[in-house]
Amino acid sequence: MKKITKAFSLMISLVILTTTAYGCGQQVQQKPTEKLAKGIFYKVEKDGKYLYLGGTVHFAKISDNIKYNDKVENAYKEATKLGVEVDLTDPNLSKQRTTDQVYEGNQGLDDHITPEAKDHLIKVLNELGLKYDNKLKRYKLSYIATAIAPLQLSKLGYSFDKGIDMDFIQKAKKDKKDIVSLEDYDIQSKMDKFGDDAYNNYTISQIPLLDQSKKDAEGEYNAFIDGDISYLEKDVIDALKNSENKQTRDFYNLSIVERNDAMLKKVEGYIASDDKYFIVVGAAHIIGQDGLIEKLKAKGYTITRLE
Repeated sequence: MKKITKAFSLMISLVILTTTAYGCGQQVQQKPTEKLAKGIFYKVEKDGKYLYLGGTVHFAKISDNIKYNDKVENAYKEATKLGVEVDLTDPNLSKQRTTDQVYEGNQGLDDHITPEAKDHLIKVLNELGLKYDNKLKRYKLSYIATAIAPLQLSKLGYSFDKGIDMDFIQKAKKDKKDIVSLEDYDIQSKMDKFGDDAYNNYTISQIPLLDQSKKDAEGEYNAFIDGDISYLEKDVIDALKNSENKQTRDFYNLSIVERNDAMLKKVEGYIASDDKYFIVVGAAHIIGQDGLIEKLKAKGYTITRLE
C-alpha cells in the first residue's frame, strides 16, 4: 500500500499540465538562495551530430534559485532551440484544459465519487484550507485525482510556475531561443483523463496527507538536485511499473512507454537536423529501462553525462 500511495504522490512527475484553477495553499515568499544542482543531463551524439537531453522535476522550491555546473550551462548556451514536453506559456493550453476539467449538464462530483473516497478527500482538503463545496463539485473525478498533488506542493512551499521546466522556458524566451514542444495537448490530456470512476476513486483514496507528501516531494526534489538517478528509478518508476493495481501499471505504459516511443522519434529527428537542441523533459522519461537514454543507447548513440 505504501508503494501505491507514493506512486500517486509522485504522479506529478508525469503529468506536467497542472493547474491552480481551484486554488492553492498560501506560500511563504522568501528571498531565493542560490543552489547548485547536479541534475540529470546528457550529451547524445551519433555520426558527428548531437544534442543535449535533460531530465527534470516539474516543480521547485520557491526559496531556491537553481544553478548548474559549467557543462550544463554551456550546453544550454550553445543550443539554438529549447525542447520541452509542452510549452507551458502557450495560452491555448489553459483554454483547452478548462473545458476538460468540469462535468457537463447536471452531472457533478457527487454523482461519481464513493463515500470512502469523499471522506478521505475532505481530510486532504481540510489540510489545504479548502472545502468540499459547490465550486469543487463541478470538477471531474479524474481531474480531482491529479490536481491535489500540485495544491499540496504549493502549500509546502514549492511552485510549478518556478519549476525546472518553466525556468528553462523563461530563460529561452529571454535569450530569444526557439521553443519546440515534443508533445501536444492531446497526448498530455490522455493522462489527465486516464482511468474509469473505480480507478479514480481508488487514487483519491490513496492521496497522502501533507506530512507524507512533504517527505515524498523532498525526496524527489533532492534527488534531482543531487543527480540521484537510482532514487528516482526506485521511487517513481518502480512504484508505478510494479504496482499491484493493473490500471496503475496501465497508466505507466501510457505515461512512460508510449510517450517515450513518440519522444524518441522526435529526438532522433532533432539530432539529425542542423540545429542544436537543449531538451528538458520529466526525469521519468529519461531514466529506467524504458527511458530515453536506454533507448538511445540501444540504437547506437553515444551518451555522455554532463557532470
